[in-house]
Amino acid sequence: MQIENQKLVAGTLWSWEESVADYPASTHQLKYLLKKPNLTTIELAATANGDSHVITQTVIQTALYSNNSGWYVCQPIIVSRTDAADITDLGESFLVEIFPDLNTKPDPRSFAMKMIDAIETSIYALAQKTMSSVSIEGHTYTYKDEDKLLERLNYWERKAGKYKRKRTLIQFDNN
Repeated sequence: MQIENQKLVAGTLWSWEESVADYPASTHQLKYLLKKPNLTTIELAATANGDSHVITQTVIQTALYSNNSGWYVCQPIIVSRTDAADITDLGESFLVEIFPDLNTKPDPRSFAMKMIDAIETSIYALAQKTMSSVSIEGHTYTYKDEDKLLERLNYWERKAGKYKRKRTLIQFDNN
């Protein structure tokens, strides 16, 4: 998916074209659902250019994401243009990052806070079973690595100077 190759910066124009085998834009619409815990899902819907899907988000649209920059779980789906209830997942979800617009507002987060955001989003994605594995800093984790992820989260929280907080853990189901 082309979204994985894009640098998504809030407050800038996002535009790219996708071709999806078996799902031409003349009969189907490509959508990306960007999900983050406790935030409204961002929907990026493509328009048709022949059989290609074109994703375009204006500067005004992406500026709205500046306050919620960070890591998101990206779920690509295909929706039939003749039956909106006919939805197909396009494979496994993955993580994408929305960067803040540094021209209008510097990113106040330290590297440690960025890592906390990435790890919390990864735990959310694994708990929701929208992803079977995640990669952070070159390390791959699965739902079985809950303890390792929490250990990394506690490490970065200490680095960020945050107080350790008690957590209510979501137990991963091995089904």
